[in-house]
Amino acid sequence: MNRGCENLLLKAAEEHSHRIGWKCNQTYLSVLKANERARGCYAKAGFKLESSRNAYWGKKEHSGSEWQKMKK
Repeated sequence: MNRGCENLLLKAAEEHSHRIGWKCNQTYLSVLKANERARGCYAKAGFKLESSRNAYWGKKEHSGSEWQKMKK
């Protein structure tokens, strides 16, 4: 953490998708709202919040947990 590896991995994944011929104009990911470190990393990499929804594991909703969909 805090060594820049996260951004290198995101960039490598995007470059790989282009190399293998995927025609991706946008990248999406989901992250738990409570995971502030990850959200900060994704924001720094250019991702913006697109939507939010309650988090479920199986059929049970976890109050206070929220998935955030981010887009670049």
